Amino acid sequence: MIIAILLGVFWSFVGWAPEYLYLTALFLFFSGIFVGMINVLAVTLVQVHSPPEAIGRVMSLQLLGSTGIQPITFLVVGWLLEIISPTLLFLLSGILLIVTAVISLFFKDIRASDK
Repeated sequence: MIIAILLGVFWSFVGWAPEYLYLTALFLFFSGIFVGMINVLAVTLVQVHSPPEAIGRVMSLQLLGSTGIQPITFLVVGWLLEIISPTLLFLLSGILLIVTAVISLFFKDIRASDK
């Protein structure tokens, strides 16, 4: 959860520093590292908690869900960019990541999956 909170913080910083190219690049660099860490942890948790005979099916559903939602996300983000600035969109999405990670800390099952 700490990694997700850090991702949200760095993602929000991208929204705060759009005119500083090197600072924005640094924030995006760390965001990319945190996204990679979260993806590895998510795949590991799915595989550890899936029955061995169903791992292939479960992983295919996870991949379908994560890549299948991308076109919808592109539409929503494109529509939002017509309404608000990219700076505000980065800031809001970073805050949403932080809030989601903090809320997940209140669920015992999610906290237990870190161990």
